[in-house]
Amino acid sequence: MMMLGPVLMVQALSSCSLIDEPEYDDVDSSVKASLAFTVSSSSATTTRMADDVVQEQPDGGRSYRGLGQVYMIPFAIQGDKDAIESSNHPSRLFELGGDEGSPYSYTSNKSSNYGGFYLYNAYSMVRGVNAFLVYGRASTALPLKPSGVSDKAFYGSLQFNESELINPNLETLRFKPDAMYSETTAPSEATLLANYLTHIANADGWSTTSDQTLKLLYKVFTGQENDGNVMVMAGAGVNVKEHVNALYALLSGLTFTGSEATVKTNIINCIQDYSAPTTNGPTLAFTVNGKTGKDWRLTDIKIEEDNKYYHYPAKYDLPDGAAALRWDTDHFVPQTVTTTLADINSISRFCYPPELFYYANSRIDTSNKDNFQGYQSTYNTATDWDGVLTYYENKDALVTGDTKGIAIQKPLQYAVGRLKVSLKKVSTTLKDDAGKEISLTESSFPLTGIIICNQHPVGFSFEPVAANGAESHAEDHFIYDSQVGTACHLSTTDNQSIPSTLVLQSYDEEEVLIALEFENNSGTDFRGKGGVIYPGTKFYLMGKISPKDTNVTAGEDVPESVKQRVFTRDYVTIVNTEVKSLANAYNVLPNMLGGRLELGVELVPNWIQAKTTNVILE
Repeated sequence: MMMLGPVLMVQALSSCSLIDEPEYDDVDSSVKASLAFTVSSSSATTTRMADDVVQEQPDGGRSYRGLGQVYMIPFAIQGDKDAIESSNHPSRLFELGGDEGSPYSYTSNKSSNYGGFYLYNAYSMVRGVNAFLVYGRASTALPLKPSGVSDKAFYGSLQFNESELINPNLETLRFKPDAMYSETTAPSEATLLANYLTHIANADGWSTTSDQTLKLLYKVFTGQENDGNVMVMAGAGVNVKEHVNALYALLSGLTFTGSEATVKTNIINCIQDYSAPTTNGPTLAFTVNGKTGKDWRLTDIKIEEDNKYYHYPAKYDLPDGAAALRWDTDHFVPQTVTTTLADINSISRFCYPPELFYYANSRIDTSNKDNFQGYQSTYNTATDWDGVLTYYENKDALVTGDTKGIAIQKPLQYAVGRLKVSLKKVSTTLKDDAGKEISLTESSFPLTGIIICNQHPVGFSFEPVAANGAESHAEDHFIYDSQVGTACHLSTTDNQSIPSTLVLQSYDEEEVLIALEFENNSGTDFRGKGGVIYPGTKFYLMGKISPKDTNVTAGEDVPESVKQRVFTRDYVTIVNTEVKSLANAYNVLPNMLGGRLELGVELVPNWIQAKTTNVILE
């Protein structure tokens, strides 16, 4: 028997008394009745992150995680409407089960699960109820989270105010993307890394040298090599390490005399002066290869705090490409927001994938039979939910004084959508932005993450909400899913399927940008659109999915309204991606809210309920 986590039950009736509303007894309006619902099995057959997190199996079957928490909100809706609308709202609340003063009903002794069917016995129910709004959160008991991965990164997360479900205003109820970093100031770790680079750049005599070679190195190091235009630089710890290593390697191969030799020594001393960028909080922890002279290299830069070590920006679950630095007159500064000088993304826009949520908006059937054991017997023998519903003789009914059993007609469906991406095989060499050919092996470019843009807050029905009748992008977020496993990489031999990512529904006819994150394990650097991609660092190839693509296909049973959206709740969007070049690779993610982007992935999409699209990364 599978036990269900806390169930929050809210009794609700329309606050207005209209002539066509269900009637109920104000004096004694509650009755005792069993309550039943089910979770759809059809939607689960085709749904990230790890397959067992999104309940996907290699053979297309389902691996049901169970429900960890359910919020059930009864309504009395008018006339013959078959669904609750945003204008409906509850007028009275009943506390059901749980400890004294608690709205929760702990189900260890109150519920049973029969093959996906849930049955609760003897709940107080208000007369007149004829519909339910139900939200379910998947259990996090299984699968087990890997060590070193945060709960939110593994299971996903959504921001919502649980107290609003007690007495919900459906017109204002929102489920929002959960930002990975929401502070208004730059992370202290970013400032530490910026200070370290500033310490090197301000080496005595370097900025004022008359030597042309040293001048050029200074411009390159501070991002001023393009006719004085200051570039935004990758600011992750691994990028800072490789930026410094590149400078050290160039200096080690050059011979200077006189004052220029002194400047060279000053720069190297600053590179190896690890104590310079200190603070009262976290500090930088450097690891070197133990060699001297021109073979010396930094092998790692971590952040140390309270005897714990971590990398930036991974500490915040952010992608490396979200971290950026920029030279400002005489020092490096972290770039954490979009500005006219730094057309990048505010780091507060990166969010976790949504957690696995369920949703139902349904009328009810009822029964006047007082036989809970009979219900259990029915549940044990029924093979589907329609079979269960035959036991409830009153269809599209309302709760009366005679009601003994209630069944929510519609199964809980996925409240989120799903994106599934596959990588097509590539040629044995790919050209970078300088025309250099990069040879590929099977381990050259492993996939390390996926970023999905255009994620908006959604309303009570898990559909994006238009502000004053128009699309709003003020609260747009970008999902970063790092849980893509270790088996996917750019391959010359076969196509590969990437674990799915859960997503929120998009606006009608809205184009959606995605970025695939790879690690450069080719052993050589190459030039992308945003600068040099050093070995061991991440880079990003962008693609765009559009519902207007002429090559979009969908299952025959997919409604036309679904085909107008890239993502729809309870539907799967499958995208085939093809990489043809490395010329448009970014080491810092560009502004994905309207900046000019160079696309590097070719995409072809399909929309399917419980089934694929092609996109080119070039």
